Amino acid sequence: DLESSASQAPDELAAELDYFRGLLERIMRIVRSGDPARVAHLISIIRANPSDTDIYALLNNDPASND
Repeated sequence: DLESSASQAPDELAAELDYFRGLLERIMRIVRSGDPARVAHLISIIRANPSDTDIYALLNNDPASND
């Protein structure tokens, strides 16, 4: 939400940006791995609409996202 982002302290905002950058980088590693089963699994996870924290936790258990 734009209003809550504007009211965050710069350090908090930077930490949040780092978190989401890391999340995106992990997702992209899986997509770039070229493994159709892994990509399909990632998409099914995302379509289930879990929280960002849940997605991050699941990605921590995927070897392709931790290379």
